[in-house]
Amino acid sequence: MPPLPEPRLCEIPTATGPVMLPYELHRRRGMRYLRVSVNEADQVTLKVPYRVSESIAIEYLRQQGEWLLGVLERLPRRWSLSEYVGRKPWLAIMGERFELQIEEHRGRTSVQLDRAKEAITLWLDRRESREASLKEALTSAAKLVLPPRTRELARLHGLTVGRISVRDQRTRWGSCSESGNISLNWRLVLLDPRLHDHVILHELAHLKHLNHSKAYWNFLGQLDADASRHDLELTRVSSVMMRLGR
Repeated sequence: MPPLPEPRLCEIPTATGPVMLPYELHRRRGMRYLRVSVNEADQVTLKVPYRVSESIAIEYLRQQGEWLLGVLERLPRRWSLSEYVGRKPWLAIMGERFELQIEEHRGRTSVQLDRAKEAITLWLDRRESREASLKEALTSAAKLVLPPRTRELARLHGLTVGRISVRDQRTRWGSCSESGNISLNWRLVLLDPRLHDHVILHELAHLKHLNHSKAYWNFLGQLDADASRHDLELTRVSSVMMRLGR
């Protein structure tokens, strides 16, 4: 996977004074016009035709400043991970909700899963910032539980999956490669178990159809009878969830 581009800063003039706006610049062959977009994780992306100079691109971005700031202000509130798990102290594990317990100590961040009590404990290193340690622990928990759940669902539906990785995607819940490898977003463990499994089934369906054709959606409907409703629910929460841990 190529490294993510480093964010840049652009000074945007506003009625109340200049604002420094982080953004990413992507050059595209075949593009005719400059474009600016904001994704679910608040990331501003400036897409530039290959031969357009950077100075022209930045001036265009500055002209879109008021609109961009308005879009960012209308986005849902950004929750910290601590706030979010404080409101919803559980994780989706193997199709069920497990009680989430958080302890702090001086030592490496770690995870303990108690299947008998349906509880999971995150041990945070108090020497680190709480947010960084909590994100590390949640990512570790996701790496512990997402691959076996994916393989379980694949076996249940007679599918063969390749490697399963857990990553910190910026806008996607998951992806499936041509070779049958699946990558999942660690934030899946924060979703309701129904939506958690829907995302996994969505990617498993790509093992049969590596597209979003009618045949793909029909097959996904066989794996998840409520796929349409789950997809709509996922869309509604994604703008909040994708911003966690940023």
